[in-house]
Amino acid sequence: MSEVSNKERALLNECKCPGCQEAGIEGLSASGTIGFARRATHNLYVLLEELNEIDNRLMNGSYHAWYATHVFNGMFLKLIDYALKKIDMK
Repeated sequence: MSEVSNKERALLNECKCPGCQEAGIEGLSASGTIGFARRATHNLYVLLEELNEIDNRLMNGSYHAWYATHVFNGMFLKLIDYALKKIDMK
């Protein structure tokens, strides 16, 4: 695992996923199968949390105002903008 920035370290210290709770940043940094499994667990947990957040915001109507403050990758922003415009056209 590459060097972790202070911002990433702070986020990981607050992470509630089983991998982070069990072994912390050092566990995520471990080599071999154990480290891989912890990173995979962390990534799946974060993905599912994001999915729940998106689902909740779509259901309560706040997604349009929220996503631009949450998605920072320009390519994904363009794709989401495009998709939302297509949905709004129907």
